[in-house]
Amino acid sequence: MKKRRFLKIGLITAAILMLTILLAGAAFTGKMVCDGILNQNAGVDTKQNSIGQLAKWGFDRETFHETYQGTDFEIASVDGNTIPGTCYRSAQETGKWVILVHGAGGDRECMIPLVGPYLEKGYHVLTYDQRGHGDNSDRRVSFGIFEKRDVRALVDYVRAELDAEMVILHGQSMGAQTAALYAATEHGVDSPDALILDSPVPGLEWLMTQMFLEDGCTQAQTQAILTCGRIYSRVVAGMRFEDGDTIAQARKITVPCMVILSEKDNVSLPDEVEQLYDNLGSSDKLLMRVDSRHIEGVIDDPEQYFNGVFQFLDKVE
Repeated sequence: MKKRRFLKIGLITAAILMLTILLAGAAFTGKMVCDGILNQNAGVDTKQNSIGQLAKWGFDRETFHETYQGTDFEIASVDGNTIPGTCYRSAQETGKWVILVHGAGGDRECMIPLVGPYLEKGYHVLTYDQRGHGDNSDRRVSFGIFEKRDVRALVDYVRAELDAEMVILHGQSMGAQTAALYAATEHGVDSPDALILDSPVPGLEWLMTQMFLEDGCTQAQTQAILTCGRIYSRVVAGMRFEDGDTIAQARKITVPCMVILSEKDNVSLPDEVEQLYDNLGSSDKLLMRVDSRHIEGVIDDPEQYFNGVFQFLDKVE
């Protein structure tokens, strides 16, 4: 009897130990996934990244800044986060404003190729640093989940403080994802007048899945890793992966929306971008295809790019 009891105790102890090891491993994996998302720009000079990208594209920063003078500003987000930005005013006195939302890895400087054409057309422009980028006080990156709070604050700012009569959100890549996720919120349903999504990231979990698969993980391994990350992120960081599913959240978007699909895109894949467009809840939507790589339509052919943008906005007005 004693041997059987000792054997039973031994088996229970081994099972508890194995379960503890599995839970510890899952927690460690989840933490690695969560930290990899939130802290991806730790030690990264995102300002220099923008300057380097513009130089790679051959965009003349010096001439731009000699031509257009911006005024820096700071406002507080709904959760107390400090949002730094730059305001560019058109020479034309209109009530039309565009908020430009940059993608991952850079800062507001990388959006200046879009500023000039908007100013010349009579739109005032705000650029700003997303969370985890530039001088934004929140150093976490969440692919629009937390960042959409800053968009809300900026929309309220241009409405209340700058007397905006028309507010356009124009985002690129992760910035397009951020703009879309904001437009899917209760506040964003009718606060902006139109949405322009250039090469939008289809979703946080979608992006991570592509990354793990490209690194050689099997589908089963990828799902196991993401499950650990999903649980840890929700419990510890208060971040739900499903809140960053741009394709699913697109159903809630009701404002006029233009999606710009880059045919040579290897980041936001064309099929997924088209699926996002198809899922849009807006009855007023437009898909424009450009023969370019990720977000480079405005660089390759700015005339064609903005002809399409302004034709869309003319109808919104």
